[in-house]
Amino acid sequence: RAARKAPLSESEAQGSTDLTAYLRSAMAGMAARALLGLGMCLAAAAAAAGLGSTCQRCQTIVVLFSWSWSDVEKECATLADLGYSAVQISPPQESLSASEWWSIYQPVDHYSLSSRFGDENAFKSMVNTCAQYNVGIIVDGVLNHMAAASGAGTAGDSY
Repeated sequence: RAARKAPLSESEAQGSTDLTAYLRSAMAGMAARALLGLGMCLAAAAAAAGLGSTCQRCQTIVVLFSWSWSDVEKECATLADLGYSAVQISPPQESLSASEWWSIYQPVDHYSLSSRFGDENAFKSMVNTCAQYNVGIIVDGVLNHMAAASGAGTAGDSY
């Protein structure tokens, strides 16, 4: 694997004929400007809301993609202590029984909450525990299609 290169200075990028180097530099500059702009917007919003330099009412979300429901549940108190207001989780419905990351986006039953991350009881327990700490659950879901295959899903149901 190639080592990550530092962004080029603006003068280096302008004098370069290497398209990859130019694009790398341009993307780094855009990312820096976007982060600066976001920071300025957040600061302005906090000031407008009378929050000063700290934002106690701001909401921060953590994405725990592919975590089991029991592992998310174990972290709810810590997430609350760290100031997170919600957790985004992977789709909970029964899906293709495969190891590839994208298989969870191939539902076989929209009503079955048994997935490779846990069953319906573990899901409910996670939601209830996180709610006790005022940490919401944001579900990534697939509602517009079903898997185009046949076999057994993560819960063992035939489709």
